[in-house]
Amino acid sequence: MKVDVGEISSVRHTLTIEISEDDVKKEFARAYTDLRKRVRVPGFRPGKAPRALLERRYAHAVAEDVVQKLVPDYSRRAVKEAGIHPIRVEFPSIDHTAIQEDKAFSFTTTVEIEPRFEINDIVGIPLSKTTRTITTEDEEKALDTLRHRQAELHTVTEERETVKGDFVSVDIQGFVGGRPIEALTQTGVLIHLGSKSSYMGTELDPQLIARRKGDAIDVTGTYPKDPSRSALSGKPVTLAMHIREVKTAVLPELDDEFATDLGMTSLEELKKKVREGLESQLEHDTEKLYKDQLMKHLVDSHTFDVPPSLLQEEMALAVQHLEHDHQHDHGDADAAHTHQHVNEPDPEQQEKLRTLQSNIQETATMQVKARLILDAIAKEQGLKLSDDEIDTEYKRLAEQMKISLAEVKRKVYAGGDRGVQRFKARLLHQKAIQYVYAHAHIQD
Repeated sequence: MKVDVGEISSVRHTLTIEISEDDVKKEFARAYTDLRKRVRVPGFRPGKAPRALLERRYAHAVAEDVVQKLVPDYSRRAVKEAGIHPIRVEFPSIDHTAIQEDKAFSFTTTVEIEPRFEINDIVGIPLSKTTRTITTEDEEKALDTLRHRQAELHTVTEERETVKGDFVSVDIQGFVGGRPIEALTQTGVLIHLGSKSSYMGTELDPQLIARRKGDAIDVTGTYPKDPSRSALSGKPVTLAMHIREVKTAVLPELDDEFATDLGMTSLEELKKKVREGLESQLEHDTEKLYKDQLMKHLVDSHTFDVPPSLLQEEMALAVQHLEHDHQHDHGDADAAHTHQHVNEPDPEQQEKLRTLQSNIQETATMQVKARLILDAIAKEQGLKLSDDEIDTEYKRLAEQMKISLAEVKRKVYAGGDRGVQRFKARLLHQKAIQYVYAHAHIQD
């Protein structure tokens, strides 16, 4: 085997591989031997059909088999021989007519590798000092949030129109083409006005604010795309909404009784706990701000090419997160409605889509660069993960997500080896940026 290494870019190389005539012949012999064992030819016992007959009948299939065997096999050998540690190996698609049994066979494989770069000085990176402190207004807002969480809903008895902040209980019946749809029928749905709730792609606040108990409202929307309901998928929907009841939130008084309901001995103790919590959060937010500054500095001060496959993977994950966040905020129906409009040839929508894709690519590029830099720092400083650190993170996630430790591990391992690698890499990256942060210089 002969191997010539070429360079497309600093992270993409080519391997032009030549397989000798003898090795090609051996592979053809193997392919015909395997074929003879598998096929039944009339007039011959199993495994006894002459090769000449097999060649006349199955030459194309055998050539395809040989190519499919030789290309990945010799590509891997070539990668190892060249001393390359690839991120990805791109096997070429080769037509079977390109190979002949009595000739040497050549092809070119493309490999991606991690970029090579030197880590710049990471000790004493200057950081702009943040001066934010906890104010009385911050404490009051935090206490007000606690009061809202403990609020009770009271039915509005006076005759008035609904306002932002009210809670309305509505019955909903959906129609497609004038026919009622059971899946769209709901009773007693509680909607918080001002929360920008949506249903079937329609925001409900404008429909339900300045209304009264007993009002009936017709709203139009679009049925979500659903392969199991192809007759309804994407069809216009009419929603008949009836306001059953209007409720308002009544907040508890900020006093000792309120504090004891939250497990404190007094209002003063509650205020102290609230301030401690705000200070702890401020410390966490400040550290994150500093680390964000450090990451920007590291990315800006290291120049290298980003491997295309890593970039594509990061962009795909970003799109998945955007879709998940959109569905979480607006519901599946609204996501389907939005998706439908994205596919329409609307110039304004297309321009928004191009801008979104550009932003995703730019952000993904920075994130990939950051990970590669942190990998290099961890390697240079000899940073490793201990079993205790990994177990601690599993426990932290279990507590944060309010699920069992076994369920957290199941979610991580559900992503296969790649999922486990990403989990451990994230922890190692946190350790690397913590090292840089510990050696940074916060300017006065």
